[in-house]
Amino acid sequence: PPFLNCICHGVILDATGQKLSKRLNNYADPLELFEKYGADALRVTMLSSTVVKGQELLIDKDGKMVFDSLRLFIKPIWNAYHFFCLYANIDKIQAQMIFKSENVLDRYIISKLKIAVTAIEKNMDSYDSSSSYEVISSFFEVLNNWYIRRSRARFWKSDQDKDKLDSYNTLYSCIVTMTKAVSSLLPLIAEHIYLGLNPHEKSVHLTDFPKLEEIKIEHELVAVMDQVLDICSTALFIRSAENIRVRQPLAMIKIIAENSSKFQDFADLIKDAVVLPWAFICA
Repeated sequence: PPFLNCICHGVILDATGQKLSKRLNNYADPLELFEKYGADALRVTMLSSTVVKGQELLIDKDGKMVFDSLRLFIKPIWNAYHFFCLYANIDKIQAQMIFKSENVLDRYIISKLKIAVTAIEKNMDSYDSSSSYEVISSFFEVLNNWYIRRSRARFWKSDQDKDKLDSYNTLYSCIVTMTKAVSSLLPLIAEHIYLGLNPHEKSVHLTDFPKLEEIKIEHELVAVMDQVLDICSTALFIRSAENIRVRQPLAMIKIIAENSSKFQDFADLIKDAVVLPWAFICA
């Protein structure tokens, strides 16, 4: 056959629905967008939208959509990298690529890492870039707002015990692995972060796509922990709706769920996330 895959996209329009054209001058200068927000931000805006599936894309001349991609998609990736560098440099720790730990948070995020990398590979094999970006965004949402947030006390320990080293190794391994997995989708920031963590390497684009055969996904742990995240998110939503300040301790929360005993091992995580002395879990 003359080709195996045919890739096409929809029409890009301005905010009023008119097709972009030089005559109307109704589009932002790409070079100005690169200078202001970075090329990866524009790449995310385009390749994560429905335009890659043949639908129309309305993009404003001021580049607000590109800024939103920078703020909502790229910044969380940078925040995880910045957090690691900040505290690893303070503690003078040289982390290693290790995917084993006894800590439940480490085991959870390592399993989520393999799930994410596997999904990215599957989507890219199907030329589905928008779904790949969704996977990346979801992973870093969990990495930043759950794993790092719930592990801060481990990073801040004065003693460099095994648990603290495990947290650094796990975070380092997650970030390095994801830079390899997303290098074709975020080539510039992936390169910057990878070389920042591996200064003696030549380029992330000369590495192989991660296979992670040594990681065995703990599906049951992932399922329960995802439910714990939902519990905490719901509790925080209720706090906000009732105008209860986030750091104001609650007397208690009642969690009603089937097979509630599975949450008992995560009671401390729930209490820490929701800010309360104790939780009552019932079936």
